[in-house]
Amino acid sequence: MGADVIDAKIYHSSTLGRSLDGPWGVLASTAAAGLGPLVLEVDGDRWTYSYLDGTLHVLAGAIEDPWVRVSMSSIAWSDLASSTRTFISLQLAGELEIAHGSFSRLSRWECALRALYLGVPAYDPERVALVDDVDAPIDLAATVSLDDDNAYLASRLSTTGYLHVAGVLSPEEVAQLADEAVRVAGLMDRSDPFTWWAERPDGSDVLCRVIYAHRMSPLLGDLADDPRMRRLAGLLGSPVESFLDRMDGPTLLMKPPGPLRGLSNLPWHQDCGLGGHPVICPAVSLGIQITAASTERGCLEVIAGSHGQSIPAGIDVDAMETWPRVAVETQPGDVTVHVMDVLHASPPPTGEGGRTTLYLSYYPPTLSEHIGPGEAVNDMVRGRQLDAEATRGS
Repeated sequence: MGADVIDAKIYHSSTLGRSLDGPWGVLASTAAAGLGPLVLEVDGDRWTYSYLDGTLHVLAGAIEDPWVRVSMSSIAWSDLASSTRTFISLQLAGELEIAHGSFSRLSRWECALRALYLGVPAYDPERVALVDDVDAPIDLAATVSLDDDNAYLASRLSTTGYLHVAGVLSPEEVAQLADEAVRVAGLMDRSDPFTWWAERPDGSDVLCRVIYAHRMSPLLGDLADDPRMRRLAGLLGSPVESFLDRMDGPTLLMKPPGPLRGLSNLPWHQDCGLGGHPVICPAVSLGIQITAASTERGCLEVIAGSHGQSIPAGIDVDAMETWPRVAVETQPGDVTVHVMDVLHASPPPTGEGGRTTLYLSYYPPTLSEHIGPGEAVNDMVRGRQLDAEATRGS
């Protein structure tokens, strides 16, 4: 599962120099500004990463008193270097030993390492130009439509990381989907392993998500092959496919009215935040709006232009005040499109709530080589953990 194994010794003795001297080294130096030295130990071999005079330096060996020191196995480091797993997933798996400093300090190095290893820049709103082809500022709240040509839609998606496509489905199609959503929800109970539940203040359960929803309604799966949906997924600019039997398949998301606790809302995240980047990215998700969505009812929120980048650790909502945060408020029949590694959230409704959306996702065709039927990214990440455990036990 996951990317090919990268040998830490070979990387640090050969590949590293080219990376440091090239554009990736510039990106890594920018991301490392202000960080203290990191001592990285991989199966007994040690390297010191340090930011000095505006440049990232990496030297063999360990200094005596680093800002943070961590040791890990060769499999863990290889997964980190390929973004198959991230620091947080390695920490949760118990595969990091932090001998000095803290996990908070270590996680602040992740953007710099990802830039150095993969050429992925750290997100900086000052660097992202949210402008169109003639350098005019993009109206981030504006909708597009299927009447727009593909070149315009693709350019807009590649710049902002999301689209709000108005009026894709007819009122009749929306009504049919709404009836199906109610019917499917009525068939579900807590025993179904492909459901997520939240809790009302009185302690009663309420359904908030059905994954692999086409099990109960072929219509929901058929939409993944609808020419309109395939056209929107194709705007990503790279080959993608719908996999109904893995990665949760067609997903029916519901935010019932009233206050809820539990799995109804999702905080700010990138879909490859725990790992799986080389397997699932680039990917795109389409949200077919069965009901209206708004901040009062619940809606998708995105940080425009944040895709294709690493989000610095420790960022909270207050720190995001100056970022281009967009609440994508929609009408029934609209479709949202978002690149899966754009920073996005499904926050609690500010009002009564009440939203239903069908999500369809499209991934690189090679996904099936790494993730099997009924599995998702967390299964792949867990598989890598088991590989590491087996190696340690052999």
